[in-house]
Amino acid sequence: MSILPAPAAADCVFRRTDLEGKPELEARIENVSVTNRSTTLAKGNVKIHTVEHVLAALAGLGVDNAIIELDANEPPIADGSSREFTRRHPRGGHQGTAGKKRIHHPGEPIELRTGDAMMTVFPDEHFKITCTSTDKKKPVHAVFFHRDHAQDVGKELSHARTFVFF
Repeated sequence: MSILPAPAAADCVFRRTDLEGKPELEARIENVSVTNRSTTLAKGNVKIHTVEHVLAALAGLGVDNAIIELDANEPPIADGSSREFTRRHPRGGHQGTAGKKRIHHPGEPIELRTGDAMMTVFPDEHFKITCTSTDKKKPVHAVFFHRDHAQDVGKELSHARTFVFF
């Protein structure tokens, strides 16, 4: 896998160098095809599995325009987190681009429910995560995390693993 610079407003695009014509697949919600145990992007016959680790690393590092070249159908998994991608990112290895950055700020709560699982996004001026586990095999626990956007959230969260069912 190689991560290359992309022009402003290009977003993150995966390029399959192992396939004829080196097809590209944008990391956009409309290209999400599967979310069972990992996130798969698909467009036509082109699929890329387990994109969440590299995309989390890029988002945490503030990179929103990149070309991610792959010679397989998924990025390296490493330890199941984005830590390795964050660690390998060169200091000062990206630059700002002209134009206004597109950031979604929800105006009202957004809720997603699947079975017993629920995720809610609330409008707020700061980045906060609250997680409560109700795993029947382990006791309930809560994790609270709060940081301003200016702080290095990506580095602090990069060790979190994404082994989940949904």
